[in-house]
Amino acid sequence: MSHIELEVSEPTRAYYELSRKIRHAEQPNNTLIISDFLSLPPLSSLKNKAVQRAHSVAQFQLLMDTIADEYLPSHWRCQCLDYIYRPLQSLQGLANCQQSRQQLRYLNYELQLMSHYLQAGLVAS
Repeated sequence: MSHIELEVSEPTRAYYELSRKIRHAEQPNNTLIISDFLSLPPLSSLKNKAVQRAHSVAQFQLLMDTIADEYLPSHWRCQCLDYIYRPLQSLQGLANCQQSRQQLRYLNYELQLMSHYLQAGLVAS
């Protein structure tokens, strides 16, 4: 069996490394990694609004998945909840058509539902 080594660019490596650290709370006392992750530009060299929206949605979903993971430390989940507004703000600025505005409304609704569900669990932990 041959071993195939793929060349991965430094920004791609940083993106996936930070997303893994966030999702698995590998450094739960280092909230700067969340800020660093959210500051990364989209991996695609295309800088159109659709790519930027997809990037912000992916950031939002990573934070939502992390917040919902009851096996992670509650303080880490709360930190992710504190930062989740950033991808939503980016999406607000990119909402230039009915479909993107509808997607933003859906994500806000999803966050609202999740917040009500998690509120008792995060506070009680």
